[in-house]
Amino acid sequence: MPDLYAYAHLLAEEKHRRPGHDVMAILLAQVDDDGGQVSVEEFENMFWLFAVAGNETLRNGLRGACIGLLDHPNLHLVFGHGPHFCLAAHLARGQMRALFAEADADGSAGVRRQASVPALETSSAA
Repeated sequence: MPDLYAYAHLLAEEKHRRPGHDVMAILLAQVDDDGGQVSVEEFENMFWLFAVAGNETLRNGLRGACIGLLDHPNLHLVFGHGPHFCLAAHLARGQMRALFAEADADGSAGVRRQASVPALETSSAA
């Protein structure tokens, strides 16, 4: 954990020196009505949240994504929408794309799902 906070601290310093148009730069550039900005400590904690959320989405979505892509190779990765949209979906999508690209480069593209693995289920709850 200390390494993650140290990285967030360095990232905040870099974004202050060279602001961009990414989520972290925009977050650091925000100013409230009283002129206050996100402190380094607040940024470190929010960065940790983004990292954990992306990891959680990746770990929980990986099995379903693998099965879905094996059954439907042209499937697009989606992580919800509306109020339940995952804030770290972009990170998780990037990680999954890299994983599948690496698997494809290794010749794993011919992998097929075994019949004993259940297909994806959809929730009927509204």
